[in-house]
This record gives sequence, structure tokens and C-alpha cells, in this order.
Amino acid sequence: MDEAEKGILNALSSHEKREIQRKTREESHEKKEEEQEKKEQKKQYFWIIVTLLGLIAFAVIVGWFLTHKKEMYTDREIHWHVLLDVSICGEKRDIRGGETQGNMGGTAMYGNRLLHHHNDNTIHVEGQVIKKEDIAIGKFFDGINVPFDKDRIMDKKNGDLCPDGRPGVLKMYVNDQPRTDFRDYVPFAVEDARKQVIKLVFEPEAGEEPEETGNTTNSSS
Repeated sequence: MDEAEKGILNALSSHEKREIQRKTREESHEKKEEEQEKKEQKKQYFWIIVTLLGLIAFAVIVGWFLTHKKEMYTDREIHWHVLLDVSICGEKRDIRGGETQGNMGGTAMYGNRLLHHHNDNTIHVEGQVIKKEDIAIGKFFDGINVPFDKDRIMDKKNGDLCPDGRPGVLKMYVNDQPRTDFRDYVPFAVEDARKQVIKLVFEPEAGEEPEETGNTTNSSS
């Protein structure tokens, strides 16, 4: 403080001095309050930004899951049935095979949970299906270790002879309608197996002559 300021200060009355000090304190207090308000505003802005960023991140994650959700062939667990009718050279064959995978409903299950049988000549399609091809009947036969393809069933393949000496051919029918998809056939939604009957028939073609055994001799007169 220089001499001039000292002179001015000395010239002030005690009342004026107190007034100046009061104003100085008020200004200091107001300045602190303004600084505190600014700090509070900065905190509020910070949490508003954090909240907005959190909401945006949540929306992005939800949107990603909705757009990348794995498509399921069935929207819930199912229990469909397919009746199998296998005939080889006119003889009915029962479906057997596969390791026991425990019990289901008190009955032994062979195959896997999604595709199995209970020694009842019936394919049980049970559970939620992710992909359509997961329940193709070829997967069922693979699961119970029974050979099956478009040209073979069990111990027979196209061209093998039936007991009458004629070569057999495998044919497939679903509800008496001929099919050519064999292993790729996917069962449709039906609980009553009698409404979805797959016939696998290994038999000679109509009009096929028995293969000759032995040699024939031509005689001339």
C-alpha cells in the first residue's frame, strides 16, 4: 500500500472502514458461492453426460442383440412324432439300435434327446430346434447307428437280391406319397405319429425278372 492509499484509508471514518470490510467479505462470500455453483454445475453436467452415454451404450447393446439374435427353427420346445414303417423284401423290420441315453418318461431312450426312439418304431422330435436340418431323418438314423441313405437301409443296398432272386431298390413314401429326399426329409409339426408315416420299402421293381443262377445250354436239332 503506497502513501496515497494510506492517506485515504486514514481519512476514512471507522464506520466507513467497517462498511468497506463488510462489502469485501460479502464479495468474497459471493465469489466463493459462485465458484461452488460452478463446481456443482460441472458435476451435474458430468453425471448427465455419463447417464446419456450409459443410455446410448445400453441402446446399442440391446439393438445389437436384437439384430444378431440367433434365428431358431422353432420358437419353443416341441414334441413331434414320426411313425416308421420299414419293409425289406416284404418282411417288416423294427427300428432298433443306438446306445441307451437314459430314461424319458420312465421309458428307455435311444439316440439323443432331440431325435430318439423308445423301441416303438417312432421318431420322437423333442426339444427346441435351432436349425431345420438338425431334425432331418438322416440325423436320426446316424444317431442310432442304423445305415440309411437314398440307396440303402439297414443291411440292404440297391441291387442286393431279395429271397426270390430279384434285385431290390429302396423307395420312400410319406403318407403314401413318394419322396426322393430320403436323409434330408424334415418332419413336419404333428404330435400324432399316425398322421406322419414314413415308409421305407426295399423291394424289386415291378416286372423285374429274377437273376438266373447257373448256365443254360442251347441244344440244336
